[in-house]
Amino acid sequence: MREDFKTRIEAIVRAIQSGLLTPNEGRELENRPPKEGGDTLLVQGATVPIEFAGKAFAKAGGGDGETHL
Repeated sequence: MREDFKTRIEAIVRAIQSGLLTPNEGRELENRPPKEGGDTLLVQGATVPIEFAGKAFAKAGGGDGETHL
């Protein structure tokens, strides 16, 4: 059984913004066609391609561009 529309979309958005799904994977879950460039993982912030996240941090004076946990 599928959840209501609002719940499904919120879950898909959260998964895309967390880098768990690509936008095209989210679109596929809703039986929508893929979009050009939609196979890139994104992270929340400015919702940028994941490979640019460390560069944006370094550019903002956050360090060497490496992720430190």
